Amino acid sequence: NATKVTVELYIRSFGSISPVTMDYEVDLYLRQKWQDERFKHPNITEALDLNDPNLVKAIWKPEVYFPNAKHAEFQFVTVPNVLVRINPDAEILYMLRLKLTFSCMMDLAKFPLDSQVCTMEVASFSKTIEELRLEWKSWKPVHLGGGLRMPQFEIVKIEASDCQESFQI
Repeated sequence: NATKVTVELYIRSFGSISPVTMDYEVDLYLRQKWQDERFKHPNITEALDLNDPNLVKAIWKPEVYFPNAKHAEFQFVTVPNVLVRINPDAEILYMLRLKLTFSCMMDLAKFPLDSQVCTMEVASFSKTIEELRLEWKSWKPVHLGGGLRMPQFEIVKIEASDCQESFQI
């Protein structure tokens, strides 16, 4: 059976949206959840957080990437900004903080009376849907940090949709 991974984004901040370079910056948390029955054990009675980087490296994690990212940085401020939590029901929460620069091809023909659609694409390196299935969290899969605004743009709508592209090796 395919491993179903539920994905959620929490956007902490937007950087500059640049019509010159056709991109924008985002500081976000990527949250992923899945079931791993190998961690179902009677001695695990409460959530267990893995803080040791060697333990975090040792467990299976989905191979997720951002197809329209031009640049990405893993946040490492004092310690790596990563959390792996194993719940008693064998649900794994994997959360990491990233700073990303996303491509956004803007159509500026009607500037300044235009509107732009910029995407944040999330995908998996898995070869088939039978191996791994990414799904958006069912309710509010993209959260904006409190009071998040941009001086020159207005966020009108956030919409999570499925992409049927496949990564070919």
